[in-house]
Order: sequence, then C-alpha cells, then structure tokens
Amino acid sequence: MIRIVDTTAKATPVYFELSEGGSVVVGRDSSCDVVVGADNVSRRHAEIVLHRGQLKVRDLNSSNGTTLDGKPVTEADWPDGQVLEVGSARFVRESDLADQKTIATAPRAEEGASGADARRDASAGAGSSDTSRKSSSFIGRHWRGEYGLIRTLIVNVLILGLIYLVLSINAVTSLAGDLSPNGRRILISIETLVTLIFVTWQQVGLVRSILKSKARGVPGFARAVAWIFSPLPLLIGFIAVLGWIGAIVRLSEVDSPTGSDGAPIYRLGVQDNVFVFDGVVVWPIVDDFRTQLAANPQVSTLILRSPGGDVIAARRVNDMLRQRNMTTVVIDACHSACTILYAAGARRAANSNAQIGFHATSIILMDEMMTRIMNALTLRNDRQNANYYLAAGFDAQFVERAVSTPSSDLLVLPPSELQRLGVVTQILPQQ
Repeated sequence: MIRIVDTTAKATPVYFELSEGGSVVVGRDSSCDVVVGADNVSRRHAEIVLHRGQLKVRDLNSSNGTTLDGKPVTEADWPDGQVLEVGSARFVRESDLADQKTIATAPRAEEGASGADARRDASAGAGSSDTSRKSSSFIGRHWRGEYGLIRTLIVNVLILGLIYLVLSINAVTSLAGDLSPNGRRILISIETLVTLIFVTWQQVGLVRSILKSKARGVPGFARAVAWIFSPLPLLIGFIAVLGWIGAIVRLSEVDSPTGSDGAPIYRLGVQDNVFVFDGVVVWPIVDDFRTQLAANPQVSTLILRSPGGDVIAARRVNDMLRQRNMTTVVIDACHSACTILYAAGARRAANSNAQIGFHATSIILMDEMMTRIMNALTLRNDRQNANYYLAAGFDAQFVERAVSTPSSDLLVLPPSELQRLGVVTQILPQQ
C-alpha cells in the first residue's frame, strides 16, 4: 500500500492510500475520488494507479496538463521522491503517515467490484473519514465555496438567480390568480421565505469562494470585481423583504371596505331597478355582489363608476355577472380593474363623453421601469386580464395595446372609437 499526500492542502481528502490494483481520479468534479477545487484543474484531470507495486500517473486529456517534477507527462511511472502537480495542487508519496484520515480504493473489477462500487464500499467503512470528503451535491459544494470564482459568480449567482426570479414570479402569479387576500398573504410569505433561504445560500457560497480564490491563484483584479458583485444576493433579499412588506400593506387595503379614515370606499346597491357600483374595487365587493345578485334576480343592468383597484376581485365579479347576461354602463369614468367589470356585460353601453381607461397591472413598491420588467417576466398576470377582454369580444390588437400601456398611464379612447373596437356596444345619448 502506498500513501499519497497533498502538500498544498488544496485537495480533498488531503491524504489517500492506494492498494494493489487500485486507482483514483483527480479532478475538479465532485464525482472524482480526489477533488481539487481550482480553476486550473480539469473536471477529470489525471488518474493515479498502483499496478504490480508500481505507481503510475496518466493525464486524462486535461486542459493544463499534468507534471512530474516539473516535466509534462501523458502517462508515466511515478517514482519515490518526485512531485506530482495537478493544477495548483502538489502531491508527494509518503510511506509512513499513521492515523491520518484516508480514503482507500479497492482493487479493480478483477477483484469482484467496479471502481465506483469499490470506492463506495471503502468509504462506507471509513467511519469518521467522511468529514474530510467534499460534499458531492451541488448545493453543498456551493455552500462550502468549493466552486471556482467564475462558476460561482456567473452560474450559481447570476444565471441561477435570474432563473429563480422568473420561476418564482410566475409560480406566485399563477397560484395567486384567483386567491383571496388571506391566500395571497400566505403564498407571498412562503415565497419570500424561500427567496431569503435561496439568496443566503448564494451569498455564503459566493463569499467563501472569493475567500478561497487567492489560494487557487485567481488574480487580484478578478477577486476585486467579485467583491463588487458580492452584495448582490443580499440586495435581492432586501428587496424581497421590502416587497413582502408592501404586499402585506396593500393586501390589508384590498381586504377592507373602508379607507384609513374609516369611511366606506365603495357603494353597491339597487336604484331605479339597476345596480349601481361606485368606488374602489376591493375584495369585499365579491361577497356583496353575490348577495345583491341573489336578492335581485330581476335586475339586469349595472352602472359603474370606479378608479379601479384589485384585479382579482374584479375577475371574480366578472365571472358572476357573465352568468346573468347583464348590461354594463359607464356614465362617467371606469378605469383599470373597473374595465374587467365592464367587460362582463353582454351589452356594454357608455355615454358619449365617458372615460374608459386601460393599463397594465401595477407591481407594488416598484417604479414604472421595474414594473414593466416584472410584467415582461410574468407570463400570466396581464395575460389573464387580456383573456377577459378577448372573451368579451374586444379587438385583439386593442387588447394587446391596453395591457401594454404603462401602469402609470391610462389608455383612454373616445367611446365612438371603442365602439369600433368592440369595447362599447352602444353609445348613450348625451343627457
């Protein structure tokens, strides 16, 4: 048996032994027997074999080559006293290092087990030696900072961060598309917690990789650039917390029928045998509409006057109104979420000077530029609103224009033009 030592402490494990017929693969990949976490080491860099008492080294077509005593080798014997260099790791042969943590490789297939199986069997019996081995999982390796600086920053932080952002936004939007405010609170809280766990994992792994990069030979300029980007996961986590606070505050407003002064923010009732809705679209109108529609089955006209509000509440009410084959009317103004209520009418009337305004869904605590970016990343949010407009027979090109209008602006066209586009079906005479 021959014992081999990494004198630079860059490899895991630092010590390992080879018995007759055994072999180890040295490389950057976690599946290797000896892992060297350095950028100048290939995924599978070199193989060391003990055959008939002779130690042999074979380069596995690595990018930077393998050397013995400074001389590049493709395949060569490794005599005692020579130094093997695999990237920035330096290995020497030792014959008497007692009581060190090791991994032992069993003989190859001719002794009854494959190389991979033999390594698993040997490590299973190594007991405490597992603590000297690197984690084989991607999550564990990043957490420990074992990946190279470029891989960590570009792939693990930037690319994975963008993928997570798109997936989480669309998951929340998809799941919250028909939830009550309480359901949305729970969903957003869970998403925020998952985001904080994710960015903490990114942050710790990135900092550890930067701290280890000097020993790996990474230039100082590259390390300085990495430090500049290092607060990025922390910043994302801070924004996630701000977004959560804003969402909770906004959902409290959406869930209340009164304003901060305690006064009602909407009115719904029957006047002259027509429904009249005047005020902000908030979640309580869902139950109120359900009650009023059930109590007044003979009423088939709804007059709307609203600056907008919660689009999910508006969709719920739209679903109820469409079943009644109602007429919706705008005398004065109907903006934003109110237009989803208006679209529920089988017949849609408007005064000749009425204002019917459309725009994209706004994102809480975000300016217009960020709102447009987030809406672009969200595959369903404004598309759900568009589907309600299209189901009502609105012109398709107009719908795309409507849901693309910045949330800080309003697309307002004359009722005569909206009639041509299928939004308005009847223009009322001026009163």
